[in-house]
Amino acid sequence: MGIEQLTGPSTDAVHAGEPRQRTFNAITPPVVHSATYTFRDSAELIAFQSGDLEREEYGRYGNPTVRAVEARLAALESPTAPAAALLCASGMNALTTVMLALLPSGSHVILTDDGYRRTRQFVRTMLARLGVTHSVVAAADPAAIAAAIEPGRTRLIVTEVPTNPYLRVIDLAAVASIACEHRIKTLIDATFATPYNMRPLEYGIDLVVHSCSKYLAG
Repeated sequence: MGIEQLTGPSTDAVHAGEPRQRTFNAITPPVVHSATYTFRDSAELIAFQSGDLEREEYGRYGNPTVRAVEARLAALESPTAPAAALLCASGMNALTTVMLALLPSGSHVILTDDGYRRTRQFVRTMLARLGVTHSVVAAADPAAIAAAIEPGRTRLIVTEVPTNPYLRVIDLAAVASIACEHRIKTLIDATFATPYNMRPLEYGIDLVVHSCSKYLAG
């Protein structure tokens, strides 16, 4: 879309990912509280049911305000390439959703020792109960990550950049290269950096998570 060439990060943080023509011509996206949505006619309903049209159907599955936030986050994370975002109830909700989706029983996950304590706690307790094993390696050490890989079992590498609380910075390109070689997904918690300071997707990282109530919220 050329967003990065046309506007700066301050403008993108307010307007990226949205159509210029907004609902009711509002300057900012309105907060939509509706639970149900109508279809213009049967043809529109059929297009929605067949997957040819993406739009709101019921509040439980999303609404225009949430969609606008997701579009903006995706645009901030990847201004020059296609990306998608999913807005969750909390940062831990986002982390646990990804891990539960990617780590079946019998699989293995690698995470770093310097990082958010609740992330490590979830891996060591809840995932362990589901039959998922893990390895904890030194933060900012790609060689340690490579050494911890269990061929055929390791499905995900989880770390933070910068780490919480010691602000260590890992070589994202190196981690992405290692993961790609072994066909392993990568998940980076970039809460402390935000897309203003770092875009992990540009280094080959697969998934980026933010706790939006922190630095991203100003």
